[in-house]
Amino acid sequence: MSATSNKFSRVDLYELGHEEIDREHRAIYDALEAMWRTVPPDAIPELLENARIATRKHFEHEHLLMKIYNYPFLESHLEIHEVALKSFLNTINYPTTENLQELVDEFLNHILLYDSLFVDWIKSEQHRRSTDDRHHEVYR
Repeated sequence: MSATSNKFSRVDLYELGHEEIDREHRAIYDALEAMWRTVPPDAIPELLENARIATRKHFEHEHLLMKIYNYPFLESHLEIHEVALKSFLNTINYPTTENLQELVDEFLNHILLYDSLFVDWIKSEQHRRSTDDRHHEVYR
């Protein structure tokens, strides 16, 4: 799998402005991107497993943040995470170029669609909580 994907050349477009989440996305990205470099075919399953583990840890962290920030779409987002983890298993079992590209596309689309909404929620909740705190200080 030595093809180069244009998607990988602009990962900065997928940064959401939340340091921890962006760092975790970068780790997953790095693990996926490694498979597009020239590597022996027998190394692909291990690289995919590393990406799957990083993704699972990221999902656990997101789940915690969703609880902390009372994210109203937590259950739906968790279901999407389950589908993503199944895609990893499918790609590990059948590591074709097409399956790998589909996995990468799903990852990047997930960031743009679902995680961007979640990060927006975090930012709005942080602002609301900060405003609430200021109100409590002023009106004591």
